[in-house]
Amino acid sequence: MSADNRAPATAGGYPAARVQHVAAVQDGHYWFESRNRLLTWAFGRFFAGSGDFLEIGCGAGFVLQAFHRAFPALRLTGSDFLQPALDIARVRVPGAQLVCGEARYAGVPGMFDVCGAFDVLEHIEDDAAVLAQMAAVVRPGGGVMITVPQHPWLWSATDARVHHVRRYRRGELIDR
Repeated sequence: MSADNRAPATAGGYPAARVQHVAAVQDGHYWFESRNRLLTWAFGRFFAGSGDFLEIGCGAGFVLQAFHRAFPALRLTGSDFLQPALDIARVRVPGAQLVCGEARYAGVPGMFDVCGAFDVLEHIEDDAAVLAQMAAVVRPGGGVMITVPQHPWLWSATDARVHHVRRYRRGELIDR
C-alpha cells in the first residue's frame, strides 16, 4: 500500500488499468472456466470438510466466485495488491472478506483451513516468502493449493509480457 492508503498502479508489473479487461473476458473463456472446474474438483476431493479458504492474489474474484457456487457454506477470504480488482471481486462475491495487501503478509498464523494461490507465484520475486506465509496461515491438518506455469524451457515473449519472473520445475516448487 502506498503512503496515502491507495493501491499502487502496478503489482508484480501488472497494470491496474488492465484489471477491467481481464475481468471482462473471464466469464466463458475456455482457460479460466477450465481452470475453475479443475480447482473446485481438487478442493472438493482433498478439502471437502473445510470451513474457510483464503485465496492470495484473488484478482477480480473469478476463482472465489466459482468456489462460492460449488461450496456455498465455505467462508471465503481473498487478498490482492490491486484495489480495482477487489472492487470487482466485491460485486462477484458479495459475502467474501476481501483485503488489499501484499502476498507476503497473508494473515494470522493458523487462521484458515486452506490457502490457495493460482497463477500468482510466478509474478513474485520472493516466492519462498509467500509460500512460507501460505503454510503459516493454514491450520494443522489444512492444506495449500497452488498453480504455476511449468517448464522453464517453455519461456516465451508471452511470459515477459505478462510479467512472469519464472516458470517452475516440479522439484523446484516442492523444494520451496
